[in-house]
Amino acid sequence: MTVIGNILWFLFGGLIGGLAWVLAGCLWCVTIIGIPVGLQCFKFASLAFFPFGKEVIYGGGGVSFFAHPILCHMNFDRLKRFISDLKDAGLTGIEAIYSANSPGDTRNLKKIAEDSHLLISGGSDYHGANKPYLRLGVGRGNLYVPDEILISIKQAAGK
Repeated sequence: MTVIGNILWFLFGGLIGGLAWVLAGCLWCVTIIGIPVGLQCFKFASLAFFPFGKEVIYGGGGVSFFAHPILCHMNFDRLKRFISDLKDAGLTGIEAIYSANSPGDTRNLKKIAEDSHLLISGGSDYHGANKPYLRLGVGRGNLYVPDEILISIKQAAGK
């Protein structure tokens, strides 16, 4: 199935996308300073040409989090199963502390994270000018993200 998927992908957009990444890589490699970025562009090109059947490996200290899980509007059991599936695919943690969460939501998400051996994160949901009622690091209500959470994330990322 991956062969058929890759052929269809290549014919209907993968060729153009891959060539764009190759061109970007060549342009970056013109200067010595740009070579590291150019090499990364070539990696993206290989994914753009034939993405099916490839596995993206975490490198450079990357960690993955499921942001705003409550906004998926799943009941507790379904959300727990979904997070388990995401963990099997490489999930590192879930955002348990979030401005829109009720205290019960936060408790439930922390419990899921603990039971699943996942990290937790928190955030204000600040996205810049499109949310003028929020400031960076300050969410609605009594949002508080303890420093220990960042320390755990940095340890998981190897930093």
